[in-house]
Amino acid sequence: MKIRKSGFISIECIISIAILYVVVYLVSTSLYNCYSFISRSMSDREMLSTAKKYIEDEKYRIQNSKYELIEDKIEKNYINGYEINSRIKQILDYYQCYEINIEIKNEFKELRFNSYVTRK
Repeated sequence: MKIRKSGFISIECIISIAILYVVVYLVSTSLYNCYSFISRSMSDREMLSTAKKYIEDEKYRIQNSKYELIEDKIEKNYINGYEINSRIKQILDYYQCYEINIEIKNEFKELRFNSYVTRK
């Protein structure tokens, strides 16, 4: 069995600690990035479900309003901390067809949706 000098053992320890430090740093940054991605994804999913619910409510209101006159209108609402700007516009080229434009915002992101609906 070989006898090692004390200087070589201390260099091995320093290199081992440096390698461990790099591995811990890489793992912690990847976990942090995954957490931030998941939290942004949950926020986006909540925003999309709010916009979908709002569009479906507007479609239902337009489809089932047989005698109500629906004019072009612009509304601004706040739902679940999101600012929702909606515009309903009648398309004159088609019989009883309406265009619904929804813009939903929070402090970080803004999404826009367009949809069409006809009256029954």
